[in-house]
Amino acid sequence: MKTEELAYGLSHELNADTTHVSVQLSLDSAPAEDLEKSAVLYYRLQDESGKEIRLNGKTGISAKYGPFRYIHQKQGQSRYTVEVPVPQGSKVFEAGVASMKQRLRGEVTLTATERGPHTDTDFSRISEESPLAVDGVRQTYSVAPGVEYELTVHSRSSSAGKALLLLSFFDAQQNLLPPTGEFGIHPELGPYCYLQGEPAITISIKVPEHCVQLVLRGKHWSGANVELTDMPRLERKADQLMSAGQIVSSWIEKLDVADNLIVLQSTAGPMSLKNKLLLRSNRTALDLSRHGWKVVYSPFSGPDLSDRLVNENLLQLAPGELAGVVDQLVARGLQGKRVVYCSSYADMTALSVQNRLQDYGWKSVYEIRDDMEEFRRVGYSKWYSPALEQRYAQEADGIVATSPRLMDKISVITGRSDVTYLPNAAPDELVEQTRSMRSLAHFQNYRGKPLVGYLGHLTDSWFDWQKFLAVARNNIDLDFELIGHGMPKGQRLPINVRVLGAMSHEECLPVVANWTVGLIPFVESRLTYGVDPNKVYEYVAMGLQTVSAPMGDLERVPGVEIYRSTEEFSDRLRDAVRVNPDQSFYAACSTFLETANWSYRVGQIREFIEGLYQ
Repeated sequence: MKTEELAYGLSHELNADTTHVSVQLSLDSAPAEDLEKSAVLYYRLQDESGKEIRLNGKTGISAKYGPFRYIHQKQGQSRYTVEVPVPQGSKVFEAGVASMKQRLRGEVTLTATERGPHTDTDFSRISEESPLAVDGVRQTYSVAPGVEYELTVHSRSSSAGKALLLLSFFDAQQNLLPPTGEFGIHPELGPYCYLQGEPAITISIKVPEHCVQLVLRGKHWSGANVELTDMPRLERKADQLMSAGQIVSSWIEKLDVADNLIVLQSTAGPMSLKNKLLLRSNRTALDLSRHGWKVVYSPFSGPDLSDRLVNENLLQLAPGELAGVVDQLVARGLQGKRVVYCSSYADMTALSVQNRLQDYGWKSVYEIRDDMEEFRRVGYSKWYSPALEQRYAQEADGIVATSPRLMDKISVITGRSDVTYLPNAAPDELVEQTRSMRSLAHFQNYRGKPLVGYLGHLTDSWFDWQKFLAVARNNIDLDFELIGHGMPKGQRLPINVRVLGAMSHEECLPVVANWTVGLIPFVESRLTYGVDPNKVYEYVAMGLQTVSAPMGDLERVPGVEIYRSTEEFSDRLRDAVRVNPDQSFYAACSTFLETANWSYRVGQIREFIEGLYQ
């Protein structure tokens, strides 16, 4: 049988930045015993012209199948994942499965997911029953400079298989650092250690000075595939664990008197490797730390001990620690640029910190990011006091507002006209991932049939279920998809509305790829009037028309239609689904995103902060 005659049951179009394809095999029955080499996964890659790409490196090449990987079936197991490296220039990935000597048990279903050069592996489904081939695996860890860690890896191999664990160390500016001396060094791959399918091994890793990030990658080396049965775990050695207080004190003691330092208090949550969601305050803190500022970040809720040091410049606090940290900072006698920045969290602690630090020459900024007075009115933010917000803002050296209504409100209550308007933005990674969706070709290929969607929280505190359901029932010829959590219990939906549950950006993009219109159906209130919704930036990045309740400054955003009544909602929706966009619309979206991405926006925030000293 010639290669071109093989049955490729899976065909998958690739993004330009894809480095690996994860192929998932699902069988409808599991074997009763282990079956070595029960099948082969054969595959090929093609460039844009359809020409097959020759594959180099450690992959099996068969005269019959071309590039292939063996499938070793395990007793009781019906799901398998195989990682395939993708050469540069690949456009289409195709794969099929063939039984070896008729030993394959069950009918096969093939699916594929992609990973880019900086995308960590999804370990959410890994287990003894569903292992993951080590080849192509990637995981990122935040580490502390000079500290010794232990890496625990659980793996197995059906026969004499050998793999490499590759380690890369980076500083806060993402510069690659030389390792300490306990590892072998491959001239092309860098530091490595072997993995040979042991049930569990523990590797000691001494982190180099100035290192704040460790990237672990897996690579097949010889023999059978080595498979991971659990996510690799990195923990400080027991004798090097520090208490939260020791971490804080040690970080402050290392400050140089000339360092630029910001104390940022926010209603947003902490940063964590377990939670990749980054809000405005998180991105501001990270950006400043990457530009050399020392950052003390005080979130609404406390981080895990392992997340206290996000990098060597960024320290996270727990509730109740800020006042004590201020005493330590004052005692250090710092002389660089010093700023205390409060993002919509003007409680009594924030006001006392502002007064104390201003007495020592610090600058102060108030950022009104949400209307906390309205949040309190609907049952949230019980700590909020209008008098404290007014006083903090009046005494601040600078004020930032994220929407025109919030800008007007803070100007009225403070009597100040020097408020700076800096709205929200789209995540850089989303703008890049959705680049192909902002094109006429994508619309013609995927959006021929009108499909309306919503991405976000579904709570009835601000999702206007009454208007939405009325519009859905009056437009029964349109289909609606809702992505998010917080769905009210007992909500009855018409036949043309589907709730898909909560999804990450990576999970929802294949769904959103078919939408023509994105909705922001918020309850019209003083709370939502002040909101600059993040989702409108996401919809623009996804190349969608948007239909929204009035809020923020949406008139400046490409493709947005505003409604006020149920009738207008229905009319604007019908107008939006009838839009047949041309390339000028997608060009307007991309132009808008050039100054509405988070890198650009936090750069403006950084310039604003540094401008307080000019």
